[in-house]
Amino acid sequence: MIKELGMQARSAVIELQDGTKCRMDFDLGALAHAEGVYEDHFGRIAGIHEIIGELVQGRARALMAITYGAMLSAGEKITWDDFGKKIYTFENYDRLSETISTEIAAMMRGSDDDDDEAGDSKNAHSRGGN
Repeated sequence: MIKELGMQARSAVIELQDGTKCRMDFDLGALAHAEGVYEDHFGRIAGIHEIIGELVQGRARALMAITYGAMLSAGEKITWDDFGKKIYTFENYDRLSETISTEIAAMMRGSDDDDDEAGDSKNAHSRGGN
């Protein structure tokens, strides 16, 4: 647990519409990658608090940045262009949005009590449910 921030790292596996499974880690690496996405691909500097604020507002770029960052942090090997064409699609949007929202909220709470709830969410995604 990152005591200074009150956060706890989390992991998830999501099954996409086409059956592909992707790993995601929600940790400092994912947050740093998301900030890098804003700078490198969206042309502006944004801190993670701003990015999470945009996620809460339903901004698609925030979901895109955090999803890509979480995948990179988990060791997935995918380019930004392939991510945008093969994973961040209309067909996968609801699954990605639900997983990212659930895991970021649990990470920010930093509580071990949420593991059962998150596990149920991850299992639903791995079964392809949404």
